Amino acid sequence: MRQSSLTGGAIMFTGYLLFFIIMRALGLLEVVELRAINFIFLIAGVYTAISLEKKHLGWGFTYFQGLGAGIEATVLGVMPFAVFIFVYLSWIDPEFMVYIREHEPLGHYITPFMAAFVIVIEGCASGFISAYTIMQYVKAHTAHPHE
Repeated sequence: MRQSSLTGGAIMFTGYLLFFIIMRALGLLEVVELRAINFIFLIAGVYTAISLEKKHLGWGFTYFQGLGAGIEATVLGVMPFAVFIFVYLSWIDPEFMVYIREHEPLGHYITPFMAAFVIVIEGCASGFISAYTIMQYVKAHTAHPHE
């Protein structure tokens, strides 16, 4: 496990969790559009992981090491948040699960496990694409000694 990925994943998870708590405190959990703000935390975590990996490896930094750090950070940030959502919907606030079932398309099929699973798929897909995109930028701005 890379320290850079742990740091990036921690940034991501902390951002997701704090934003969720703030949304709950303000009574905004039902405003689905606010979930787009999570992308900021995802980008911050992936970029941090790649930047730290590049700084740590110096001239030995390769494209795939940076991509791997970004993907690893994504998994480390998204998975614990998905577990939190599963616990939250199952035991902390099952009434919110009822709200989701009543107000979301195909909501009657959603369980706490399915909600957590969707977060994993959605978060990892976004993170993988973000890591690839950020690496295009980093690759273009990385000087190598033989150039």
